[in-house]
Amino acid sequence: MIYLLVANDDINTFLIGQPDLLHQLVTILNPNTLADAGVPIYRTDHLAGEFVITFPRSYHAGFNQGYNFAEAVNFTSSDWLEKGRECVEHYSHLHRFCVFSHDELVCKIASAANELSLDIASAAYFDMLKMVDGEKELRKDLLEWGVKVNSYIDVFSFLEFLNFKFNYPKGFRKRSV
Repeated sequence: MIYLLVANDDINTFLIGQPDLLHQLVTILNPNTLADAGVPIYRTDHLAGEFVITFPRSYHAGFNQGYNFAEAVNFTSSDWLEKGRECVEHYSHLHRFCVFSHDELVCKIASAANELSLDIASAAYFDMLKMVDGEKELRKDLLEWGVKVNSYIDVFSFLEFLNFKFNYPKGFRKRSV
């Protein structure tokens, strides 16, 4: 977040007390302050029937110039899954809940792997491995805190038990867990 480098002392004081301040809908920075610090600023008039795409980790703001029926659609391409995982990790450090479950999204993608391109199926698979590794780390922490293990459950078997069907595309090798 390059604009954090631009923020003045007043904003930094607020960030210490509320580190997720820049994720709030009430937070707005003066674009001139950002532009003066070399941050690229873009402006657009969003008209009916047009799409505006906001890329990951970009600061954006807007306002209405009259009556409005606003609608937002979240979508992703395979190369954005990694950014989604980074967002989950960032939000966890801020003790902030995500708008939707990234893990559920990845599991749903994986459950339809046979219908997807190899690129998207592979991205989901490797993101799922990160999810599994994260879960293993959390379980390891629980063990270190004294929580006892009742039984081992293979994550992929458990997800299949929950009716997530994994149909691996041709040419795709499953890594053992």
